[in-house]
Amino acid sequence: MRSKVFIGLLLAALILLNLSVDRWVPNREKTVQWQQALSDWYWIQGYEAWIKKDKQRLLDDYSIATALYPSNLTYWRLAAQTIAFDLPTWERTEESEQGAKIRERYANEALSFFERSRPYFTEDPDWFLTGGFLAETAAGDRSLAIDYLAGAAAQPEFSYQVGRRYTRLLVENGDLKDAHAFLVSWLADLNQSASEAHQSEIQAWILSLENQLNLLTPTN
Repeated sequence: MRSKVFIGLLLAALILLNLSVDRWVPNREKTVQWQQALSDWYWIQGYEAWIKKDKQRLLDDYSIATALYPSNLTYWRLAAQTIAFDLPTWERTEESEQGAKIRERYANEALSFFERSRPYFTEDPDWFLTGGFLAETAAGDRSLAIDYLAGAAAQPEFSYQVGRRYTRLLVENGDLKDAHAFLVSWLADLNQSASEAHQSEIQAWILSLENQLNLLTPTN
């Protein structure tokens, strides 16, 4: 109990520190350096906890590591994936129904953990891509995954992987009109550096969706 209280107070203090660090402009670089170094140390401690399958220590170390250096997306991503995919295996059960409930619980816990990083990555399509991956593969929530990918696709620039995954999810969800509209808009916004292969693939998707939606004008 005392450990949880201490961790909670420490996290609160770190949040206040991160919110106020911009006021210390002359010392900002040094502040970031020691926070990053300490974050790395706690991350290593988390790996040791993972080896020993010490769940509570793992969560505490990951929480402190990410709070110390919240702009490190890699730590947020790896921590959330560990919670979603590794921790359920530490509670194996012969009952498939019970196992599904355990996986669902940890998937939700992973998403909750990952959501704590949202304020630091509001304009980062990779953050939304990671959220979509967790929602789809861990939580099995396609609608939530679509929401995340929509956030990624709303950014001024996003990777081809984002566009492909977003399109696939929309099609699998039966949102063919939305998928078509997105592809048309995406193709128009692609810069000249986009490969011909990518442009051709998008054009093929558009044609396929138009056929499915009967948007093509019949020829006599």
